Amino acid sequence: MTMTGEHAAWLHRLNDRPRPAVRLFCFPSVGAGPNMFADLSGRIDGRIEMWGAALPGREARFSEPPPTDLDEVVWTLTQALLPHTERPYALFGYCSGALLAYLVARRLTELGVPAPLRLIVANYPPPHVENRTARDVGALGSEDFWRRIIQLDGVPEQITQMEDLRDVFEPVFRADYRLIAQYEHRDTLPIGLPVTLLSGGLDPLSDQDVTGWARHSDGGVHHEIIPGSRWFVLDAVDELSRRLDRLLTAAHPGVLTFREVPGPRPPSPGSPRDVVFLHDGSLALSGALNALESARNLYSVTAVRTPADVHHHLAARPGETGVLIVGLPPVVNSEFLSHVRAWTRSALVLAIARTADFAQLTTLTEAGVNGYMDMDMEPEALFAALTLLSRGRFLLSGSTESGLLRRVAEAERPRYPSPPAMLGELTEREGQVLGLVADGWTHKQISTRLGLSKATVDTYVQRIRQKLGLHNKAELTRAAVEYGLSPAVQPATD
Repeated sequence: MTMTGEHAAWLHRLNDRPRPAVRLFCFPSVGAGPNMFADLSGRIDGRIEMWGAALPGREARFSEPPPTDLDEVVWTLTQALLPHTERPYALFGYCSGALLAYLVARRLTELGVPAPLRLIVANYPPPHVENRTARDVGALGSEDFWRRIIQLDGVPEQITQMEDLRDVFEPVFRADYRLIAQYEHRDTLPIGLPVTLLSGGLDPLSDQDVTGWARHSDGGVHHEIIPGSRWFVLDAVDELSRRLDRLLTAAHPGVLTFREVPGPRPPSPGSPRDVVFLHDGSLALSGALNALESARNLYSVTAVRTPADVHHHLAARPGETGVLIVGLPPVVNSEFLSHVRAWTRSALVLAIARTADFAQLTTLTEAGVNGYMDMDMEPEALFAALTLLSRGRFLLSGSTESGLLRRVAEAERPRYPSPPAMLGELTEREGQVLGLVADGWTHKQISTRLGLSKATVDTYVQRIRQKLGLHNKAELTRAAVEYGLSPAVQPATD
């Protein structure tokens, strides 16, 4: 897969795995680029695809100025990683890269996308411990700067020995230390991920550090020591690859995310490229069709207008499993359901509804459809659906999923305070954001609706979770229902 888009340069694929079982995203130490993990990528299990974070100022991006804003770096890395979350994945942060990995992991869990299998941290104290080294070295003159980082073993020996190139390396090293020094820890809810701590036998993490990391995850924390120095990514690659193989290949089988539940049909071999779109010509379906038309280099797209056209197309390609996207008519009658049942015998069927109708969803599921989405979905959601359908997942769009959660919440006994008591905990704006999140709006859609930056919306959601002690979207939805928060509007399209 070739990465495209405005954030593409921020990730570099280190090995070629056509159908990886799991992806490992690696965040290098101070001043380093993705090639820090190049040797490891050639020795790791063949089922693991490795990517390295590529920040400006390093390696292929050497001519670009180093970044100066930590929040912006975390946001951009998260955006770069999002298109790759359709397969199981993990994050691996080495030394200072561990802080970036942790912050990206936290951001991903807040966005509600499939979460990482695991966060792997090498040679770094827990986030709440102030990194005084990063703060102090930034104020040193050049000679003292190098003396200090050599004393701290803060960069690989191979770099510190290149005295004639220190003027080249120093600006990016200083920029990285300044980024780390910007981090100010705020107590937040633990991330629901298992965390593995790695450290070298000659310089292991302390028991206090291990205990400290346990504050930041309710998914379990364990510590493994690798013989040798702290630079085992360079000096003990075989041992490191064995540890990662065990952690990742044993972790991924059977892992399902909140948005991926077992479907009614087994996974189909291969990834379907033949897409048939039953389209009635309405403007409501035009966005989805235009998105598919723009991806003709990836899919063979055929737009048809009648059920008879669908039957004819499928009959002309016996034995070829493709995807049939069905724009549902205003009324799904028994005749239309009989067509759907016939189509599901030879294609993966994704139904697109004008509005979420849960009785209709039940009927179509019984008829064998593989997914049910609404017409306001973004193109990214459609492309993700096409990929996931071939893996045997039953798909629901975010707003439909939220509607189901809201139904469950409304049927259960309230356990939250009444709206007046809630208003003392949340601001009016936080109440608006909570209602929108619970109704299936993405953070991007909320930012457009309320005229806020996406980063500000992310902050609001985090504050809401902290104030109310909520951990996931199901709990956010329950709170919104019991506080009487519902905008009663559909998500805006972009």
